[in-house]
Order: sequence, then C-alpha cells, then structure tokens
Amino acid sequence: MAQSDEMLTSAEFAALQRVSARRIRALASGGRVAGARKRGRDWFIPAKAKIAAGTRGPASNASAQPSAVRAFKSVAELDRFQRDREVAMAVRVQAMTPRNRFKWLSASWGTLQRQSLAQPMHHKVSARHFESIAEKNRHDEALEIAAALARVHAYPASRR
Repeated sequence: MAQSDEMLTSAEFAALQRVSARRIRALASGGRVAGARKRGRDWFIPAKAKIAAGTRGPASNASAQPSAVRAFKSVAELDRFQRDREVAMAVRVQAMTPRNRFKWLSASWGTLQRQSLAQPMHHKVSARHFESIAEKNRHDEALEIAAALARVHAYPASRR
C-alpha cells in the first residue's frame, strides 16, 4: 500500500482511482487534484490526494443519488410526462434568440435526423397506447391488412 507522503505518477494514481491516466492528467492540469506537481512531461501526485468536485454535472456525487431511471404507474402518466417535456422544450426554443436557436438546431440536427430515419416512412407517427396486448395485436393486424390492400390496388393482377 502507498505511504501518505509517497508521490505517484499520473498512470499509477489513475490505476488506484480506476480512471484513465489521460483523465487524471486533465484533472491535474485543471487544478482539481490536490498536491499534484508537474515535472517535465508527467504529473506527480500524492498517493492520498483527493480530486475536487467539478463545476459541471450534478452538484453532489452521482453515486450517492438514486438511479436516474424514472418509473411510471401507467401509460397515461408516461404520456403526460412526455407531453410536458415536449411543451417545455418548445417554450425554451421559442424563447431563444435567433443566434441561440441556430446554435441549438446545429447541435441537435444529427439527433433530429436520426430520429426521423428511425421511424418507418409509411407509418404515421402517433402517441397511441393500448389498454391490452390483444388491442395492440388487433391494431397491428388492421394496419397489415390495409397495407396489403394498398399493395393490391397499386399493382393489379393484370400488371403482374
């Protein structure tokens, strides 16, 4: 075990902290590792050094907080939550200056494009929910029948 006054390289300290050496070097250069000293190209860090909390992310330790996964009691509650999130985002976007809106759109464009490609082009996107699996199966079967009829009307037997 390392002594309290022993100095470790950034790679050794990273192994103790179970993070990458590159991350430790970045933290040390940002002044977040107590007692870290740079000599030449490497950082030397006291074995018992503490890493100061950053300014980004949650204010407290994320591992001390409960999981970020949210559970819903019903599908209706999930629908309300999603609708409220979408309205809040729309309000934020509308309140942005044109320059900030352009920046937001530029940053979000790839995500927005991938979402549209994830949806089948022939299905209408809706926030439909079903009371039972049987109701969902009936709905899916009706969609398949409608699609088959549309194909038959588009390609009559005389053209086959």
